[in-house]
Amino acid sequence: AAAAAAVLAEAPVKDAGASTANAKDTSPVEDSATDLGCLDELFSAAGDKEEEEDALAAASSRGPGLLSFKEPKGWHGPSPKDLLAQHLRKFHTEPKYHGPKERNKPGQYTVVFSLGNRECKVVTPALLSNVREGQNFAAFTALYEHARDKPYHLRMAPCYRDHWQALEAAEKAAANQAQATEDAKYDDFLDGLYARMEEARLAAAESC
Repeated sequence: AAAAAAVLAEAPVKDAGASTANAKDTSPVEDSATDLGCLDELFSAAGDKEEEEDALAAASSRGPGLLSFKEPKGWHGPSPKDLLAQHLRKFHTEPKYHGPKERNKPGQYTVVFSLGNRECKVVTPALLSNVREGQNFAAFTALYEHARDKPYHLRMAPCYRDHWQALEAAEKAAANQAQATEDAKYDDFLDGLYARMEEARLAAAESC
């Protein structure tokens, strides 16, 4: 998740209400000049999937920005808070949520819980404007970081489901980029090695 956070520093997502299947996990993160409360515009401009992932990575690297997740009207499925509580029952523990110090102002939310003998503290990578969304996004982040092997996101509202998938896409893109960079360095090393070997061979041939 640290890799995702790095990529996601630029990409925490779009307005949850307008989530799209192709506009994968996006976490609205905005800088001073950009309203990241809605990354829909960013993704619309992106066009194809590859550009969409680049936009997500770019948005995530800016640091905490205002994020808004709105479950669709009539949604009766479980919330991220419900799913985290369900997950933690296996460990006989419950999550504790903490909001920003200044009430009624956007801020980052924290959830603290135990996994066996391990104490976990998860902080939302974006600012949220109300308690419900803040606690739900803290629970969402905790599930993404500590229970990604379970398909909890498939039971969440589309806004969270899309955001989860976008985070995975951003992480995959970051990993692919890192691998490509390493491959390029290795290729350069081999090219240089072969060049030196050829120079040594020619020098040895001339001395004979």
